[in-house]
Amino acid sequence: MMFKNLRAMFSAPHEQTVKAQIDPSKCLIEIQLGGKMHRFYQHSIFLNCLEKSIINASNDEFFVYSGETGRYVINLTHVEFVSVAKVASEITGVDLPGYTVFLAGRNTPFILGDLSPDQVSVDFSDRTQQFIMLGTHFFKRDEVALIVYKDLTSQQ
Repeated sequence: MMFKNLRAMFSAPHEQTVKAQIDPSKCLIEIQLGGKMHRFYQHSIFLNCLEKSIINASNDEFFVYSGETGRYVINLTHVEFVSVAKVASEITGVDLPGYTVFLAGRNTPFILGDLSPDQVSVDFSDRTQQFIMLGTHFFKRDEVALIVYKDLTSQQ
């Protein structure tokens, strides 16, 4: 199975919290992608969509999610571990405004910042594309683990 190392478990809230209030419609999701751990504090809809995508994934598929604060593109072939805290306090956001690309096996992300819509015309469902172009940068499709777009107009 493609995701034989994928484990979903419920864990305690993390110490890195900024709000004592707990929103029952949100959860803390930790995902290890390409050797790096990422944390998302998102609505449970994000988790439901991610779970369906992982279960139904075939080779070379991307999970694309647009939320109130931005977009997330996860290369499902790089998912190694998933942990979910259904009851969790909000964590401090560390995503920078604009686009950030994480490649598998690399600790340092590519911070691209804000790009105009004509610089971001990527069809993640087109498996014939070997490269992903964002701005003036080309990334090998199978090396991309995560792309985060933080909306600059978001008030979070």
